[in-house]
Amino acid sequence: MAPNKPDDKPWTTMDRRAFLASLGVGVASGLAACQQLPVHYALPFLVAPETVTPGASVHYASTCTACPAACGLMVTVRDGRPIKLEGDPQHPASAGGLCALGQAHIRELYHSERYKGPLIGGAEASWDQVDAEVKRGLDQLGSRKLAIVSPPVSSPTARRALEAFASAHNGWFIEYDARPAVPSAALEAWELVTGRALLPALDFSRTDVLVSFGADFLGTGAEVVAHTAGYAARRRAHDKRGPLRHVQVEGALSLTGAAADERTPVSAHDQRDLALHLLKRLGVDASILPGLRECSNPALVDRLATLLSESRGASVVISGSDDLGEQVAVALINEKLGNVGTTMDVTRPSLATRGLDRELLALEEALFAGQIGALFAMPGIDPVRQLPNGAEWARALEELPLAVTLSDHETTTARSCRIVAASHHGLEMWGDAMTRPGVVALVQPTIRPLLNTRHPIEAILRWAGEPPTSYLTHLQRSWRSRTLASASDFDASWARTLSTGVPSISATVSEFLPPPKPRNTAGIHAALAAPTSHADVEFTVELMAEVGTGDGCHAHNAWLRELPDPLTRVAWEPVVRISPATATRLGVGDGDVLAVSVGRATVTMAARLMPGMEPGVLGVPVGFAAANGYALAAVEGGRIRTSGLAAQVSATGQHVK
Repeated sequence: MAPNKPDDKPWTTMDRRAFLASLGVGVASGLAACQQLPVHYALPFLVAPETVTPGASVHYASTCTACPAACGLMVTVRDGRPIKLEGDPQHPASAGGLCALGQAHIRELYHSERYKGPLIGGAEASWDQVDAEVKRGLDQLGSRKLAIVSPPVSSPTARRALEAFASAHNGWFIEYDARPAVPSAALEAWELVTGRALLPALDFSRTDVLVSFGADFLGTGAEVVAHTAGYAARRRAHDKRGPLRHVQVEGALSLTGAAADERTPVSAHDQRDLALHLLKRLGVDASILPGLRECSNPALVDRLATLLSESRGASVVISGSDDLGEQVAVALINEKLGNVGTTMDVTRPSLATRGLDRELLALEEALFAGQIGALFAMPGIDPVRQLPNGAEWARALEELPLAVTLSDHETTTARSCRIVAASHHGLEMWGDAMTRPGVVALVQPTIRPLLNTRHPIEAILRWAGEPPTSYLTHLQRSWRSRTLASASDFDASWARTLSTGVPSISATVSEFLPPPKPRNTAGIHAALAAPTSHADVEFTVELMAEVGTGDGCHAHNAWLRELPDPLTRVAWEPVVRISPATATRLGVGDGDVLAVSVGRATVTMAARLMPGMEPGVLGVPVGFAAANGYALAAVEGGRIRTSGLAAQVSATGQHVK
């Protein structure tokens, strides 16, 4: 830059000394205004054990507890503290993979807002006080029942404890999977067909043709890691077996849809009709499909029927719909194609998801009618946030004589419960898990409990009147009599299991499966004959979980919140996904705030234009506190509906950058 000429005006009259002095005053005043937060330390060993080398990492095999899929875990521990989570390559299902929820789960161990200890009425309490109040409440139940609400329980030992506790008080043990991609209708459909409300285990590595009706099995499904491993293995085998043909039919663009070879966007009611027409095209008796509407895309149905017929026994047809008729049609298609027993295993089904909506809604009715005297909400479930009638749940829990939340962090449900039983984090506790019948894995702690918390099942055992003992003792007693009952040397087998995470001896399959019921032909016909709902509406909502936030139980984890969604590329805030055609119709663009209403519920969130979305379909995420998509869910026909919901949408005039 050329020097200033004599007649140029300088840009400032402040010299260097005055500038530095003013800068120092500004920085000092700014620092004085800051409030320093208290610092908490997870200190390493004061005197390290002889077997520990300072600074050296040690790896422990365990099982992930972030979701019911229970993937194999390899925990890196340094100086007595877990510092990294990875997948366990020796696990038979997850095969070394670990999803975002599992990777970030370690962040919640050190979360500053974890419960420090139990609470009664919002005030700190001792465990003796909690135990006394719970037992007093149980003694005063009278004619009212006890209820346990839980996410799907993959631990056989924990399941027996929960079932025994509920049975002792003539109560309810209800499992509920809040993930929209894991609908209860799929469980109900297979219950009608096979007699068990369990999904078949899928083997994508043996699949040549894959047809998915809105199932997001690679993004937010029940067994994302295991399914991704099988899917990737089949893609890699194209040189030996030819390419995998993956066709996706869906309304809202999903991660699975983005990976498909061919994708057709449709509305939820057209998706149902296409599944039923495909069943008819494959040769099912047309008399069980009365009132079937005219097909909206006969060319697609013919092409799918041809592809599937050429790959009988080597294909998979799945659905993510909450419509029972569509799910039944998909189950019958797989039977017709001979997939059951090859790519789909119903004798050793998946145990990663359980729970029927009709059972949860029956409990809800009893709760609102005052027939429940005690309710226990287990870790990983938040009914006040995740259910359509969440506000009514909150009021009912506040009036309940005994309402207990077992959790390691504050939830919406915990705010309505008088007692909070602060729970261990998954890396602080013992346990086991089984997501396939007969294959069980261990959960082992990798750090002593940091706070005044308790194992949730140990708390249940104490309230059930069991003698006070550690959960490790209870777990070993269970494994000695069941899982490792055939082992000649229990201690040696237990030590090997701790080393690998998975025992070398498989447990008995039949012990962990409910007895099958007869095939329900009348129920199958009734589901197929049910009319399509909301067929002629302008806008419909599909609730969907994001890869990072899931069903919302980990939404307090900053690592997950700052993880951009792989499709919308948005972090921290929820956005409603709409097609460019819908945006043009509404006169909005990216970031314009929309008000989406279903019935009397309304949520507002910014719009995100997504090519590939079906016009008129709104993809609304769940799991966020500020804009709770679960509020738009509806109860219809004894089922919680999360897709095909007739909606109204309007622009608010606001904009988010």
